[in-house]
Amino acid sequence: MALKMSENLTMTETDNFSLLYQNFENQFMELLRMNPFTLFLQKQAMEIDRLNKQLRDMEFKFESCINYTDLEQLKSKIGEIEIDFQRKQKESESLKSEVRYLKQENKDLKNQISRMTKDLNHLQTSAKEFDEVKERVVEIETQVQQNVEDNIAIEIRVNKLERAQLIRDVASAKNEKIKLRQYSGDSKFKKISQIHEKYKSPLTSELRERILKSIDLDPSYTQKNLLPAYNFFHALKQFSDRFLQGEDLNESSSLATYLCDPTLNFWPEIVSEKLVKNLFPDSLMVKHTFAAYDFIIEQASKYHEFAENNKKILES
Repeated sequence: MALKMSENLTMTETDNFSLLYQNFENQFMELLRMNPFTLFLQKQAMEIDRLNKQLRDMEFKFESCINYTDLEQLKSKIGEIEIDFQRKQKESESLKSEVRYLKQENKDLKNQISRMTKDLNHLQTSAKEFDEVKERVVEIETQVQQNVEDNIAIEIRVNKLERAQLIRDVASAKNEKIKLRQYSGDSKFKKISQIHEKYKSPLTSELRERILKSIDLDPSYTQKNLLPAYNFFHALKQFSDRFLQGEDLNESSSLATYLCDPTLNFWPEIVSEKLVKNLFPDSLMVKHTFAAYDFIIEQASKYHEFAENNKKILES
């Protein structure tokens, strides 16, 4: 009896487990049916089945409607269409390439137009500046013309002044010539009297050459770049009369210290201070005063005699 009760108990547990498993399976299936994703998959599967069936129907209809010959023609037509498509595709690529080229060319043209616009603006600015410069040039030309007219008037006036100066120079030269004749014939200008012996040192040959190179012996004083001989020996005479009447002056002093001093007024206005300083012999000392005076008088007399003789020869 105990065994029977044990078997009954075992069967009861097995039945309970089966019922529990069946119940769990039913709940699981219910959950699957209620899941949206499961529903979506079911719909997709049904749609796939429908499309497969439709495809099979279409294949059947296509096979029943088209025989083998028509199929070959269709394939040939499809080949032609593919070839034409490839050709058109190549043409399309070519057109695309041409479009890209035209776009680039259009871009270059835009850049060129931009540069030309800038150049045009620059030219307009330059033209404006040119107009301003042109106006200024016209003003300058007018001023130049006025200056030319003024210069002509000044030249006329200068010519008149030069002619007047020439007349004065000729008159002055004649006056100097007359004075030279008078002084060359006057005994008191041939020798300097009342002078100490220490101021009568002779000239060296070098000093004689220096003096001759610096003086113009012509009484008309034609060589304006030299010292006039008459004014030279006259300056020496004045210096002797004013400074050498005693023995106080140092005989080794340079004559240029005194004869080139403009404050002592040894030279006339026609002989510039600069010319005296540039041409007066630096090595000529105070001790050479008498000899220098005598030498210049001698050379002037010789030149005068030579000129007079030439004049007589020409007149004869």
